Amino acid sequence: MAHHIEVEDPKFFEKLRSLKYVKFLSLQGVSNIIALYNSILELTNLEVLDLRACVNLESIPEKIEKLKKLKQLDMSECYLLAKMPKGLSLLKYLKC
Repeated sequence: MAHHIEVEDPKFFEKLRSLKYVKFLSLQGVSNIIALYNSILELTNLEVLDLRACVNLESIPEKIEKLKKLKQLDMSECYLLAKMPKGLSLLKYLKC
């Protein structure tokens, strides 16, 4: 059985920008994410971003390249994603 989470206040995502030293962020199953918030792109020490089963996620911004230390990006079960941004190819630590 799949579990989905709804974040009622979108300000929650804006507050993430204060987590400058976070290396792992899991938003697995958060169903009300349509696009990746800019505040997440400010987490420059992020190494693992888990977006698995964010079923309403439609786009990943080109600015994903700002996450220069990103090693793992899980977008499995994000069925509404139509394309991958070119910025992903600029992430030299990202594992395929």
